[in-house]
Amino acid sequence: MTMEEFPACSLSARLSALHVITFLGSLLFAQRDRISDILRACWERLAPGGALIIHELVRRDPTEHLYEERFERDELIDLVAESTAPPDFVSIIDGQPMDAFRAGLTALLACKTVAN
Repeated sequence: MTMEEFPACSLSARLSALHVITFLGSLLFAQRDRISDILRACWERLAPGGALIIHELVRRDPTEHLYEERFERDELIDLVAESTAPPDFVSIIDGQPMDAFRAGLTALLACKTVAN
């Protein structure tokens, strides 16, 4: 299924809005030039108060598996901020807020307020 076909599928017809959408190590497999569109399409389907939770692999060591497919840290943060809302950083271990992005330990959390 493509992103263009998603609105017509029976799942979206039964759900007026989603409360949580997660990306866990999956955006790196999407076409890079479509990621902003994917994030925006998901953002539009979120209910007010809903959230996007994104945990993706970021580049650290050139010997890592899928290094070329991984995101640069700032690239990922900018993609989320430009396509949705400025993200908060949360720990993937305990869900607590983090003051900075730490590769492998941080998820990005973009929350849709009532005004968004």
